[in-house]
Amino acid sequence: MSTKSPPPFPWRKYTTEELDDDFQRLRQRILDEPITPSTPIKRPLVGYKCTNAFFQKERLRVRSQNKPSAIDYWKKNHRYVTRYNSNNDMFGRVVFLSFAPSEFSAYAAGAVYAYFMRLLGKTPETFTVQDFYSGWGNRMLGAMALGVRYIGCDANTRLEKPYAKLAAFFKDQTPNQPAEPQTVLPNQPAEPQTVDHRESTKPRWRAGGTALYFQRSETLPASLIPAKGVDIVFSSPPFFDENLVEEYPETESDYETFMRTSLVPIMRRCLAAKIWVCLYIPTNMYNDLKKVFGSAKKKFKFVAKMNNLNGAYSNSNIIYCWKT
Repeated sequence: MSTKSPPPFPWRKYTTEELDDDFQRLRQRILDEPITPSTPIKRPLVGYKCTNAFFQKERLRVRSQNKPSAIDYWKKNHRYVTRYNSNNDMFGRVVFLSFAPSEFSAYAAGAVYAYFMRLLGKTPETFTVQDFYSGWGNRMLGAMALGVRYIGCDANTRLEKPYAKLAAFFKDQTPNQPAEPQTVLPNQPAEPQTVDHRESTKPRWRAGGTALYFQRSETLPASLIPAKGVDIVFSSPPFFDENLVEEYPETESDYETFMRTSLVPIMRRCLAAKIWVCLYIPTNMYNDLKKVFGSAKKKFKFVAKMNNLNGAYSNSNIIYCWKT
């Protein structure tokens, strides 16, 4: 007897107008609401539609907290999800019940960039951020909204197309970025192109003021750790408790190995270059890094408003920043 196939996954769909509006609101909020380390960042959800539109299908393939991926959860439990979908948000309920990987706040990223841009006396045209664990596109989106240059790297090669689509969609709305390239990375990245990143210091693709490498960050050439002209490093490395919390493709799964071969040496090189290094990480990882690099010089706290089955709750998160 054949088993009936589950219905299609309830992906969220967005109109061009919705995405344009979300991007403009993200940019406006970054400009209108400057932050400092002493003031918690509130309601950092603007920009979510922009990244979810392009990354949801890859993000929800990933297992989190030892649970099935959201896609696999839907296949096995779609009847339960449908039956008890009281708020008529099938996508949101599947994401919640499956403990799907979360997204970083594009607003929090853009607001932190703006803070350090002011601190360093830079303008968007002259400010560059490097991100060694780029994830689901949120920190690149924050850079595009503010109009600063962004150099990213991620081990998950499946993300190459979502990043290219995100950059292309919002390129014409991104301030301060040249229509044509004038010099090579990191100053003015050129049009999207594919190269062999194993034999070159050129990115896999680049467009406007963004450039992306798709490989483990520790395998980048030494000349790119950090890249020339970078003002700050801002990233969110894979989270570990006793194990890798979210099972990103191509990511080192052993915590000690990841710290020893990737995060610690990258931080050491960037701090030696007198660059601010900002990381969104859990407390246990911060405590381990503190043993190596000392306490963070600055801390940004932001409160994420989230929904559970019984209503809304707040979850505090901290961005730790070091400088030597």
